Amino acid sequence: MKEITKLIETSKATWKQANFESVEYIPLQMDFNEKHGSMVVKMLPNAKYPKHRHTKDEELFLLKGTLQIGDQLLKSGDFLYSQAGTVHHMQTTDGCVFLMNIPGGIELITESQIENIEIT
Repeated sequence: MKEITKLIETSKATWKQANFESVEYIPLQMDFNEKHGSMVVKMLPNAKYPKHRHTKDEELFLLKGTLQIGDQLLKSGDFLYSQAGTVHHMQTTDGCVFLMNIPGGIELITESQIENIEIT
């Protein structure tokens, strides 16, 4: 079997605009059709990511800055595991950069859906 390696020099990569204002990302190993893989995400100061539900488990490692996820404040070097079904929102006041492994997509949650789910 042939070994396959892939080097991405993120310092030279172009950030892509996410679907939300002030949120950008660099895809690392992503399958956008299957909605899984790894990416580096940058949230600019005062950026917010709306309430969403994870369809599968997710891992996040905060590289720089601070990030509020639900009632938890993450600082540089912190790791957060979110189990499938978890619902939360994210925001940062000073900006942040994190590595995210997403084995499945997310579902945005509308205000009318919130009363029927448990938010963590």
